[in-house]
Amino acid sequence: MAKVAPIIGTEMTNEMFFEKFIELTQSVVSNVRKQCVTVFPVMCEVLGVEVLESHMLPLYVKLCDDTLWNNRNACAQNIQYISILCSLNLRRKYLVPIMKKFMFDDSRWVIISALNVSHLLPLSFLFNSFLIILEFG
Repeated sequence: MAKVAPIIGTEMTNEMFFEKFIELTQSVVSNVRKQCVTVFPVMCEVLGVEVLESHMLPLYVKLCDDTLWNNRNACAQNIQYISILCSLNLRRKYLVPIMKKFMFDDSRWVIISALNVSHLLPLSFLFNSFLIILEFG
């Protein structure tokens, strides 16, 4: 799905894969959800900003609250790619609280991933959003 989506484009990806992808993100099988998180940035980029804002970002937020640490870890590893695709307001509203939660997660692997990723985030994310954590944290 993720390998074909960039080739076939937004319209066909939306027609062929969008509903199935949404269904897979809610699977009871944890490895399926983890694979969805892994390809989430690719799907968001191909589907476009409108679909990201209306459908994909709420799914990502839900996946970030997964009960299994390996799925939350995959979300923590991909947050920088999601942040590139989001507007500043969406980063402030959704991604900053998620990143803060990852940094204080119960799993040390999620914490390590969040801290490793924090130095890779785009400058706009760092300077605009992490200041919010420092001010209101």
